[in-house]
Amino acid sequence: MAIAAATMTMTVAPAQALARYAQRRRERTRIELPAGDRFELLGEQLRTGTRMGKPGKHGVFEAVLAAHAGAVPVVMRTPEGERFQVDVMRRDPRGPTGVAETAHFALFIANRGDGKTPTDEAQAHAARALADWIAAREGQESPLELLSFRERHRAHPEGVFSLWS
Repeated sequence: MAIAAATMTMTVAPAQALARYAQRRRERTRIELPAGDRFELLGEQLRTGTRMGKPGKHGVFEAVLAAHAGAVPVVMRTPEGERFQVDVMRRDPRGPTGVAETAHFALFIANRGDGKTPTDEAQAHAARALADWIAAREGQESPLELLSFRERHRAHPEGVFSLWS
């Protein structure tokens, strides 16, 4: 009887965890892509379709979304046209390190991974081009109130902040 009870517990626990995960996923607020073809980032106007970076290692800017959960989501495309999201967050010298960093910001690709998911090379090049664009425009202090990656994770431990959640 003890074996049957243990087996039942082992079967029920994963099912309950899956049900709790499904409920949390239903409760998430999906990030919506805003309309328009002009967006502002760090006081500068960006137009949808603007290329950033060197030929062959560039990204195409698509949109800046409203700050969400301590980050500014930026939607870009690779040269091949694949859409992806870069979260601009406050740089934390203690880490983790983003795929690209500036004096004030760390850029993370929202690939719904857990830190172990390999970063697509074209997306990394585009995020670095965005970081170069940002670095050329940032001043002595950050004009944005953002969270670091660790702070956001602490505030939203189960959060997935993606257009595709």
